[in-house]
Amino acid sequence: MKNIIIIALCLIGAANCFVPGGFFPVSIDDPQVVNLTSKAVEYHNQISNSANYKKLVRIQNAQAQVVAGSNYEITFIVGFTDCAKSNITGKTCNLSANTIPEECTYRILVPLNNQVEITRGDCKLTQAPTIAPV
Repeated sequence: MKNIIIIALCLIGAANCFVPGGFFPVSIDDPQVVNLTSKAVEYHNQISNSANYKKLVRIQNAQAQVVAGSNYEITFIVGFTDCAKSNITGKTCNLSANTIPEECTYRILVPLNNQVEITRGDCKLTQAPTIAPV
């Protein structure tokens, strides 16, 4: 009976109703989320076959899961810059005026020893208009 009441509260939108062991929302401004997103963008630039750097536009969503440490799922938008990857100062590059944004979702494991491990990542071109340079 207790489980039925909990499920009913979840279905009608009760706040802070989380499944034990499941993902729960985390603020996109959380310092850990910002740091892990930066690592994900850096990793994406390393594995991407594009000639130019991609730069973070914004973090859209973040969730965490308590495991033996923490598992994060972060969705963010990146865009191309005008800087070639061979430019070692790529982090200071501005977004290209003609960039087509990509939405990326990465899973990042932070075990108890704090050795960050990117376990999954995927980016897709969005249908949104191009992003104005910042």
